[in-house]
Amino acid sequence: PNKRLRLFGDEQPPWQKKFKNQINLVTIYKGVSSIGAYAFSYCKGLASISIPNSVTSIGKGAFYECEGISSFKIPDSVTAISRCLFSNMTGLTFVVIPPSVTEIGIELAKNAVDLNHSQYP
Repeated sequence: PNKRLRLFGDEQPPWQKKFKNQINLVTIYKGVSSIGAYAFSYCKGLASISIPNSVTSIGKGAFYECEGISSFKIPDSVTAISRCLFSNMTGLTFVVIPPSVTEIGIELAKNAVDLNHSQYP
C-alpha cells in the first residue's frame, strides 16, 4: 500500500528516522516556499515527489540517497539549488532544470551513476 506524507506550509517534517524507508510518495502543497536541507534524505523508497511553483529554493542534500526517484523536474519558480541535491540517487536517469535556476551548488549529482540525460537551457 502507498504511504503518503503531505506537508502544508511551514510545518516541520513529522517523521522520525525510522519512517524514512516507508515513504514512497510526497506531495508538497502550494504555499511552501523552500525545501530544507536533507528534508527527504535517505528516503530510499521515495519514487515520486510533487513540488509546487511556490517553492523557490531547495536545500542542501534534500533528496540525498533517494534511490527510488528516476526522474526529477525542478519547478520554474526555483532560483537556487544547493549542493548535493541529487547526490547518491542511484536510480535517477533524467533531470530537468528550468532557466529560472541561477545558482547551482557543487556536487549536484555526485554518484548519481544512472543519470544519462539532463535538460538545462
